[in-house]
Amino acid sequence: PEEAVKNPVIACFWHVLDFYKYCGCAYYRDLIVHWMLEGYFDPVKSVEKAYQEGHSILMEFMNRGILKIQEDNIVVPEISMSNLLDLQDCG
Repeated sequence: PEEAVKNPVIACFWHVLDFYKYCGCAYYRDLIVHWMLEGYFDPVKSVEKAYQEGHSILMEFMNRGILKIQEDNIVVPEISMSNLLDLQDCG
């Protein structure tokens, strides 16, 4: 996904919407690894740099109220995201 590498924040956001539609939660590391495996970061970079970029995006999503972290490093969508998850079925 060449477009995903150009704007990984948007790609990761759409992945979050799709991912949490089927899975209620994930360990934060697993979510970042999903993004890496989907190719949302430049594959030429080292794995460590790609992980750092994914972690930065995860922190941005938490700061913006999209995701929140619970006990044991489990990441779940914020309550406000449930409306977006429901709307995704409409179109």
